[in-house]
Amino acid sequence: MLYDLGILLFDKGDIDGSIAEYKKALALKPDNVDAHYNLGLAYGQKGDYVSAIREYRQVKRLDPNRLDARQNLGAELEHVDPAAAITEFRELAALAPDFPICHQCLGSALYNTGKYQEAEKEYRIAAKLDPTAPDPHISIGHIREVEKNYDQALVEYREAEELDSNSGNAYMSAAASLS
Repeated sequence: MLYDLGILLFDKGDIDGSIAEYKKALALKPDNVDAHYNLGLAYGQKGDYVSAIREYRQVKRLDPNRLDARQNLGAELEHVDPAAAITEFRELAALAPDFPICHQCLGSALYNTGKYQEAEKEYRIAAKLDPTAPDPHISIGHIREVEKNYDQALVEYREAEELDSNSGNAYMSAAASLS
């Protein structure tokens, strides 16, 4: 019941209230994976990355195959320890090699640390695993821009636009590369 109240409060935007309820639920049942996960979400919503990481690590310890928690752990680690984020995303990609988002996230972490060739490799894997996804092409376009290869960046952005005509990121990136 405390856990459910935490969900309700989170959905209503009362993040502090949800955190309090998740903590109460965990005091009664410390191995409640979902309470740790949702507590991580709440801390992340507040920008308390260190606390969110702690909760996602608890989920990882209790259920190492929970992909959403592993993905969120990597995302939060990017804020405080980019190298650890890359390690987490590499583990995630090894755990779920056919899950495109794992490769997209790993690519983003690599990109953010200036490892553009490795990032492109991961983006290409993501694109191959989900040929309908525009995000890998947008990301490759950003790499091309870093390389000052604006024509090729535009090719990638146009590909993203064709894949998803509602992708605001594709259109904004294309427009920015033309200016």
